[in-house]
Amino acid sequence: MPEKKVKRSIMDLPSPFPRQKLAYFAIGTHKFVLCGGASGGGKSQVIEWAPIFYLVDYVFRRMGVRGAEVGVFCETFGALEDRQIRRAKGDYPDWLGTWHGGAAGPHFELAADLGSGKILYRNLDRPEKYRSAQYAAIFIEEMSLNPPSVFHALRSRLGWPGLPHSPMVGATNPGGPMHGLLKRIFIDRQIPDELTESYDPEDFVYVPFGYKDNPKLPQARIDALNSLAEPLRSAMRDGNWDAFAGMFFPSYSRKALIVPTFEIPASWMLYGGLDPGWASPCSFGLYAVEPLHRQTGSGCVFRVGGYYEAGANSRQHAEAVLKWLTQDLRPWTGGRLPRQTFAGEDAFAHKDRLSIVSSEATMASEFLRVGLPLTHAVTARVPGWAQLRGMVDRRVLRFFDGLNEPVLAEMEAALGDDANPEDLKGRGHDSDVDDHGLDEMRYLFMSIYRPMMPAPKKPKYRDYGEEEEETPKTVLQRALGGRAGSLRSTFGGGRK
Repeated sequence: MPEKKVKRSIMDLPSPFPRQKLAYFAIGTHKFVLCGGASGGGKSQVIEWAPIFYLVDYVFRRMGVRGAEVGVFCETFGALEDRQIRRAKGDYPDWLGTWHGGAAGPHFELAADLGSGKILYRNLDRPEKYRSAQYAAIFIEEMSLNPPSVFHALRSRLGWPGLPHSPMVGATNPGGPMHGLLKRIFIDRQIPDELTESYDPEDFVYVPFGYKDNPKLPQARIDALNSLAEPLRSAMRDGNWDAFAGMFFPSYSRKALIVPTFEIPASWMLYGGLDPGWASPCSFGLYAVEPLHRQTGSGCVFRVGGYYEAGANSRQHAEAVLKWLTQDLRPWTGGRLPRQTFAGEDAFAHKDRLSIVSSEATMASEFLRVGLPLTHAVTARVPGWAQLRGMVDRRVLRFFDGLNEPVLAEMEAALGDDANPEDLKGRGHDSDVDDHGLDEMRYLFMSIYRPMMPAPKKPKYRDYGEEEEETPKTVLQRALGGRAGSLRSTFGGGRK
């Protein structure tokens, strides 16, 4: 009896459920695809099989290109082995292709009749080692666990001869160093300026995955997700991207902190905060301080807006900030300058990393030249973060809508340091952590803000039918429970 021929249908191999089919369709039509949401939703299976479908159906059968290479990435090789390689070795049938080893990592090569495309498995411990590489497509497992710089480094490696469509696909749960960037792009639909220059908003699409989308998810896994404490349960079970937003600022909420713009009263003081930057962003924030009311203790600090630019020298920054203050913010401030501006210590150092020739000028001297004198800020880190978190918790700090996106994105992505959770991740020494706006806010609030408690109210006693001032006599009467009668009768009548 002749041997039955094995059916070699690519789409039938993993038996994709509807949400996965939607993701595969999105990969064929969009440049950047994020499969995100709940744990157990089947996102990792998309990263496992999407490279196969892309190489066979699009690259080989549609475009006629052979031997194209795609990359499957993860933050460490151990995690890549656990999440992808081990599973793929068990799931890919022998007729699909062959596995090969290599110094840079293993790869899977499709059979010749399927186009001989290659899936390269690589870690992200040092993304700079892929600067000379190119990939027809890139797939990233647990994308948010990597720093934002990884997203920008890898997207620059996309492209293959003869292929007009080279997508980047990520699968991830909420949380991690890239949380803020991914939420901003795919959830809030606020595409950064550096991306809008090359891509349209329609190039980015989010495919949400819920644990209920996966019909094969074991009940034990569902029970484990239900047992998680908040905010982890909202993030991992429900795929809520707001649950982990601003993990360093637990009470962070855009809805609660952002207010509509308004014209600042002339009686309100304006202050500035500055975190120097040259190749990295220079952040300057303008703050309007509402007068504090002694009786109620009310009064907020409003961050009117922020100047956030990189790649300029001190003189260019000073002139740009002056123009921004006097012209761009004029509708809300009347063009007023801050009464005082507090800056980090680098502003007073004799260095200018973008100068062509050496100069004795400091950033402080350049700002003084344009009429914006700088003051040394109090730069203590841990007390400063505690101050800033306290202001966020009490809703004392507010942000003008539409004028503060860079610093809000930093707040959403902020994580505590592993060695010292009371400090920001990296403790100021990690170039992958965007903290320029946060540092500038910390400088300002440590230097000017002192919480004011409401004035104590006069105690009111009604033991004798009317209010009276507190005296030693009334204090004693209150201590005795306000019993009727004079002190003499209270103690047994006294002398007659």
